[in-house]
Amino acid sequence: MEVAALDPIDPGHPKPASPQRTVAVERADVELSISVFALLVGSVWGGDLPPRVVRKLAAKFVSAGVLHENWNEQELRSRMEDVVQRLRFGLGEYDEEPLRSNSPPRDPADPHERGL
Repeated sequence: MEVAALDPIDPGHPKPASPQRTVAVERADVELSISVFALLVGSVWGGDLPPRVVRKLAAKFVSAGVLHENWNEQELRSRMEDVVQRLRFGLGEYDEEPLRSNSPPRDPADPHERGL
């Protein structure tokens, strides 16, 4: 996980994080992130979040380039599950990087799930 460090020359300004840089993160922080993401996935799955919140979550994934703009809930859940699996991989829970998730539709009769 990348964390912007303060520039040692100008400590008041963050220095851009390098995509090649590895930063140590506390195991407890990653485990907490996994729990929060899993809770969010379950909340999207159960329809517990207001559509406005689901759209905001999806917008973060779209802006990160991991979800296309014409997403549906199933695709959003799948990408969210991907994050959980990559975090677990980072903790060493898996020997190989996990494949992309394919969350099943909540309502098989509705290919778009809730119309958000």
